Amino acid sequence: YDQKNGIMSAVGDVFIDLAPPQKADDAGKGEDETKLIHLKTSGLIFHQKDQFAETDKPLEFALSGMTGTAVGASYDSNKGVVVLQSQVHLSGLRGKLTDGAGSERPMVLTASHAELDRVGNVVVLEGARINAAGASGSQEAQAQHAVVHLSADGTPQRVDASGNVALTGEGRGRVTSDRLELELNAAGQPKAAHLLGAVRFLNEA
Repeated sequence: YDQKNGIMSAVGDVFIDLAPPQKADDAGKGEDETKLIHLKTSGLIFHQKDQFAETDKPLEFALSGMTGTAVGASYDSNKGVVVLQSQVHLSGLRGKLTDGAGSERPMVLTASHAELDRVGNVVVLEGARINAAGASGSQEAQAQHAVVHLSADGTPQRVDASGNVALTGEGRGRVTSDRLELELNAAGQPKAAHLLGAVRFLNEA
């Protein structure tokens, strides 16, 4: 601990539960467990004066029933912003299948970089690719840049994507475009999609 500069360093393993900053109207309320991020890493440096933590080491994390890994991260506790520097991988079960079985579907998300604003409920992804199982087969979506708008419980509500957007459905071909505006239902499944700019369809059947 560098008391003069207010810097704490941890060489070994570090276990942290991150909670978002409380809003004014949340005063007196307990922590919202659904918004906690459980994190394990090493080589963590905490700048006490700025309330800013960072590491360039690999890390493991879990939130909202999902688990993931990344390399390098930072957390600004004043703003509630988490940055995953590279090699982001997130997987788990999300939403409900529409086949009547009522089971959740597996999902895998990868990205070259990710930023999570836990106050504004927004996730920004670079080099994003998502694979998910659906009632009619597997689905894949990818884009160079994507902004995911979340509900208060962390469920994706809307996605705005741009740059080499591609949607692929098992047995249903592949659609590409410059931009995508995607609305999701309460289960996190696509409800409406708007493809903009140079839309192309390829039937791969």
